[in-house]
Amino acid sequence: MLWIINLKDNSQKLIDTEVVSDLSWKPNGTKIAYTRYQDDTYFETDIYVADLITTFKQNLTNNPGSDSRPIFSPDGEYIIFVSARGGGIVSLWKMNEQGGDVKQITNIGLKGGMGREPTSFIPVPLSTRVFLWVNGKIIYDSGDGIWAINDNGSNAKVLIKDGIQLQRLKEGSGIIYYKDFSGKINILNIK
Repeated sequence: MLWIINLKDNSQKLIDTEVVSDLSWKPNGTKIAYTRYQDDTYFETDIYVADLITTFKQNLTNNPGSDSRPIFSPDGEYIIFVSARGGGIVSLWKMNEQGGDVKQITNIGLKGGMGREPTSFIPVPLSTRVFLWVNGKIIYDSGDGIWAINDNGSNAKVLIKDGIQLQRLKEGSGIIYYKDFSGKINILNIK
C-alpha cells in the first residue's frame, strides 16, 4: 500500500492499495511515480503516476512483463524506467509524464540468449535508490559499477568499477560512493 502523510497536520491519504516500490517524486512535489505489482508473482509490474492532491492514479505503461524503477527527469517532463518490453533484453526506456512517446534508450536491437548478455550490453540500475540525475546525466549503480549516460542513451560509460552506496551531493555536481565495504567515502565530481 502507498499512503501519503502530511507532516504538518498528520492527515493521511491512501494512494494505492496494491504492493508498490521504487518511488520517485516529481521535482515540484505534485506527483509520485512508482512501480506497482500486478499479481502475486512479482513478475508483472507497471509504472504508475499518482497526483498527490487528488490521489488520481494512472497506469503509464500497461505492458506485459516488467516495467519498473521510474525516475522523473529534473524538469518533471519525462520519466526514465527499466523494461524488457518487446522481447528485448532489460534496458532503459524513456517516456513523457503522461506515458506517451515511449523510446528505448539503451541496448537497442540487442537480444540476449543462453543466459549471456551481448558484449555491447549496458546494464540497468539496481533500484531507484541508486539512480540519480547529476549535471544532466543519469548516474546509477548497476551492481558492478557506477555508470553515467545521457538521457537519450548516448555516451554510456562506467565511471567507477565496483562502486556501492551511491548518493548525490547537495551541491548537485557530484556523487558520494563507497568503493568497498570498508566504509571509506569517496567523492566523484560529474562534469
